[in-house]
Amino acid sequence: MDWDGRKRIDHRTGGSRRICSIAVGKTGLISLAKYQILAYSRLHFGLMEIRPGAPHCFGGLGLMVSLPSVELTGEVHSPTGEFPTPTRLSNISLPEEPNYWRSRLLSILRDTSKRLPKLADSSIDIHWPTLPEPHIGFGSGTQFACAAVRLLMLLSEVISNASEPNLMGNGLALDKAGREEFRTILHDVGRCKRSHIGLNGFLDGGLIFDRGLGYEDLTDIQVTEDTQRTLSLSFPESWRILVLWEPHYSGDAGEKEQALFDECSLRENPFREEMIQLALSEVLPGAQTHDWHRFSQAIGRYGECAGEVFRSVQGDVYRSERIRFWVDTIRSLGIHGVGQSSWGPVVFAILRDDDQAQWLKTHLERHLQPQGWIRIASPAGPASITHLPS
Repeated sequence: MDWDGRKRIDHRTGGSRRICSIAVGKTGLISLAKYQILAYSRLHFGLMEIRPGAPHCFGGLGLMVSLPSVELTGEVHSPTGEFPTPTRLSNISLPEEPNYWRSRLLSILRDTSKRLPKLADSSIDIHWPTLPEPHIGFGSGTQFACAAVRLLMLLSEVISNASEPNLMGNGLALDKAGREEFRTILHDVGRCKRSHIGLNGFLDGGLIFDRGLGYEDLTDIQVTEDTQRTLSLSFPESWRILVLWEPHYSGDAGEKEQALFDECSLRENPFREEMIQLALSEVLPGAQTHDWHRFSQAIGRYGECAGEVFRSVQGDVYRSERIRFWVDTIRSLGIHGVGQSSWGPVVFAILRDDDQAQWLKTHLERHLQPQGWIRIASPAGPASITHLPS
């Protein structure tokens, strides 16, 4: 396994990044196909319900934004240009230096080996020049898994068909069977077991409304056959999203996150119906009609309702005092579409246009802690696939 651990700074999202790669198989091979996937960042405005068995459990609202989250490149090789090349994933070993995303990728490779068996008889190289920051509220774990699985599906198709797939549009367009296979593999690797916002954000982009489990009684919106649980809408292109991060803590994940869910899911969310009505009557129509005031008021209230479920364990509707400071500060300036994404610590604000976003950024920078950053993003579409020269 080859690996390069050179460190660099990603000025688009802030923080340290590493240029990393994992090679599976032999070196000095002929390249058969090479693809790059770019996925964006996901803001999560809050879950409507977390009690298992309750209506709309794990449903919620989210938005894809133009901060790059994951950039993966995959290449499949053959020593002769023929298919396949016999090597085994069991030859992979982790380097001594621990690496969060390297471990994630190796886990995904192992978990997909049964459904994508051709990958076990091939030589592939996967690398990424940009690593996302984990556990800050951008849904980087799901976007990484989605990008890796879609890339592996593409490489498997190359091996199986002895030809390159015909990529249409952004390369992510999948028919119903393809989407089901994609979702199934993601479940195999442990993703999308609760919210489907990251999954559908990866596939469709824009503003995502996830109706959650037990959504059948919610008939106020029109959905297509292959996206019964979720609805993806375009978001006004001129609106901007300010995102702010400070290094005072990381968002909750894994066992700690599950413990919080377990404790707070003992009763149903008393604000669930209000959140559903806010989504259907204000948030979605506000985005569709480009009514910034309507959308902003509703999304701010929606986030507070989502946070009420966790007040007993965190002392507030927001995860930290510092997040509360930023929300109150931004609201004092007349911006009401503000909140935390997922568990935080990323804080977001929805702005009318570039001018308003730049004005707010300038005002907030004076209060920013060292090493913190503020970025201005645009709404983002789905992830993209690019066929690269071999």
